[in-house]
Amino acid sequence: MDPIVSAAEQILRQDPAPGLPLADLTDHLRRHMDDGRLTPEGVRTRLESEPGLFRVLDLHPGPLEGLSALEELGASRAWVAVLGDPASADPTPHSPGLSQRVRDSVRWMAGRVDDRSSRDVARWRRLLVAEARTREQLDSAS
Repeated sequence: MDPIVSAAEQILRQDPAPGLPLADLTDHLRRHMDDGRLTPEGVRTRLESEPGLFRVLDLHPGPLEGLSALEELGASRAWVAVLGDPASADPTPHSPGLSQRVRDSVRWMAGRVDDRSSRDVARWRRLLVAEARTREQLDSAS
């Protein structure tokens, strides 16, 4: 397997969030691989060559939402989620129990989003926001 693809899978599986902006993932990969030449476009091409493992979604505001909804998720419009069997992944130390199950559910849903449908993509984006808020509340409660 391509070492960049392998490293991206490891980074995404260990992150407490269900997905990362492509730009953030590229920064993680640059540090992990010690390769400042990696670009978001190059990483995207490699990840999209593995459709059973990754989903890259371009987030756009829904028809009734403004750009402020995207600002809540960060500046990057392309987001990456790792797919596959969550049971085969090691649980992360930051996401035990309920928050891990929520994260894995949002990851699973990423694989079923019709990326040609702005409504589907906007719905998944709203799930990312809701998951982040839920994770924050669960982490502060424990």
